[in-house]
Amino acid sequence: MRVGQGGRVPPRVRPRHRHDVEASHTPRAPPRSELLSGQIARRAAQQAGLDGQTDRLPTAAELYISHLPGLPSDDTTTLFGGTLPATAAASATSTDHSDAHLYFLMARPRHIPNRHRLIIWLNGGPGCSSLDGAFVENGPFRVNKDGKTLRGVVSSWNEYATVIFLDQPAGTGFSYATSDFVTELDTAADQVVEFLINLYSIFPELSTMDTYLAGESYAGQYIPYIASAILETARIKIPLKGLVMGNGWYSPKDQYPAYLDYLVQRKLVTKGSATYKTIQKTTEECLKTLHEMEVNDPQMKGSTVVGTCEQILNAVAEGTKKGDLCLNQSVSHYQLLNPGKLANDMPPTRYDTSSYNRCEEEWPPEATQLQRYLRVEFEQDKIFP
Repeated sequence: MRVGQGGRVPPRVRPRHRHDVEASHTPRAPPRSELLSGQIARRAAQQAGLDGQTDRLPTAAELYISHLPGLPSDDTTTLFGGTLPATAAASATSTDHSDAHLYFLMARPRHIPNRHRLIIWLNGGPGCSSLDGAFVENGPFRVNKDGKTLRGVVSSWNEYATVIFLDQPAGTGFSYATSDFVTELDTAADQVVEFLINLYSIFPELSTMDTYLAGESYAGQYIPYIASAILETARIKIPLKGLVMGNGWYSPKDQYPAYLDYLVQRKLVTKGSATYKTIQKTTEECLKTLHEMEVNDPQMKGSTVVGTCEQILNAVAEGTKKGDLCLNQSVSHYQLLNPGKLANDMPPTRYDTSSYNRCEEEWPPEATQLQRYLRVEFEQDKIFP
C-alpha cells in the first residue's frame, strides 16, 4: 500500500512497539468546536448511562439520526451515530465493562455507488475530534454564519462512499473512558479494532466493503498503527485497501527541513535572500536540538521539540507576509512528545484559536460557527442519540 505524502512511506508498516515509531508531533489539539474538553466527554458518559447495568450493543435503529437541528428538510443524507464499547484486549479482564467507548458519526452514500466503499476518517492532534472533519473539512455539512443552521455540501466524501468520522482514542470528542486514558499508540489502535468488531456486529454489511483509513496531521501516526492492528488480528477480516494521509506527521527530521524546500520550489522565498537565511538558520537550530536530544537519550529518538522546531513556521509567517496578508504566529505552549506516546499523560491544554489566526480572525472561519452550534444542548442531544 502506498502511503504518506508524495508517495513516501512512513517508517515501518507495522510499528507495534512504542519506540518503533520514528516521529511524534506537537499536540495540535485545537478544540475549534470545544469537542476535546473533558466536560463533553464526561457528559457523553452520563448520557450513555454508565451505571454498569448493561453492556448490550445498541441496534442500528437506536443509532439512527433522524434529523439534525438546522438541517434543510430536503437534505437526504442518512446518518447514524453514537458510542460503542472499545475496551482494548489488554483490559478485557477488567470488571469495568464500560471502560472505553468510541463515538462515531456515519454518513451513508448520497448516490448509489458502483462499488461499496468504507472510509474511516481520523483527525489528528493527538486529541482532535473527527467532527472537525465532518463539519469543517470533508463531511456532508457546514454550519452557517448564524451558528444555528446547517447547509449541505456537494464535495463531501460520502457522495459515493460510506464515511465514518471516528473520535479516537477514548477521551477525544464524545468518546470516553471511565478509567485512565491510553498513552500508547498501539493500545489506541487496539481500541479501534474493538470498536470495529462491535460496529460490524450492528452493521455487518460494512465488513465486506473495501475499506480505507484516512486522516490528517497526527493521523500519520495513528493510521499505520491501526492498519497494523487490523492486519494482525484474527478476530475480524477487513478488506483493507488503502491508507490516505493528508499532511501526515511522521518524521520531524525529514519534514521540518521540507518547509524551506517547498517555499523555494513554489517561489515564495528566493534562495539566498534574507528570509531564506532566517528560515534556514531556524531549521538548523531545530535539527541540532533534535540530534542533541537523541545523543543524550536514545529513547527520545524521533521526538520533536516544539519550542525550537515550531519557530520555523514563525519565521515562514514573518518572512512571507505581504501587506494585509498576515498571520499571528505566536506559539502558546512548548511541549515535548516521546515517540509512540500520546499526549494524554500531559497537563491538558486548550488551543486558543486566536494564537493562529488570519489578520485577527479565527481560522478557519467555520470554527466559531461550529463551536456555537455544538454548544447548544439540543444539538448535542441530536448528534449523540
